[in-house]
Amino acid sequence: LAEPGTGCMLASVEKRADRTEIAAQLIASDADLIFGGGEVLFLPKGKKGVHGSLGIREDGRDLVEEAQRAGYTVIYEREDLETISADSEKILGLFAAEDTYHAITEEELAESNLPSYDPLAPTISEMTDAALRWLRASPQPFFLMVEEEGTDNFSNQMNAPGAMDAFQRADEAIGVA
Repeated sequence: LAEPGTGCMLASVEKRADRTEIAAQLIASDADLIFGGGEVLFLPKGKKGVHGSLGIREDGRDLVEEAQRAGYTVIYEREDLETISADSEKILGLFAAEDTYHAITEEELAESNLPSYDPLAPTISEMTDAALRWLRASPQPFFLMVEEEGTDNFSNQMNAPGAMDAFQRADEAIGVA
């Protein structure tokens, strides 16, 4: 969620590396719906998240708790997308400890026996479908910003198969929209 292409819609920081501040600004933005990876950015240092990794926030803030107090329903798994209630005021989906993909070279993926994408995380088209179903349940007009971050991250790693996976996933999300 703290990647510049995504985060810039709701946050503004001087340095793209200030990921924990971007996460704080995402919650402060009061956006109705926020989906992506990066659970560790929302948790204080040392607190174990749902996805098994420790939070990295140095300021001690627990943004998951803050989000819940602000009216967000927090979800973590692909299955949770199917159970989103139309009555939910706002939704925060944290679908991975960090990214929902493994943006490393194709050689490193092979050596580590990893797929391009975390098979447990929802795809961008699944997130888009759930978002549209939830947003359409309200009579209010909406703007939905969707980005398949893997398209540039895999390309930055010179990982052509990963980039092609990302482009296919982006195309599927466009089809859903």
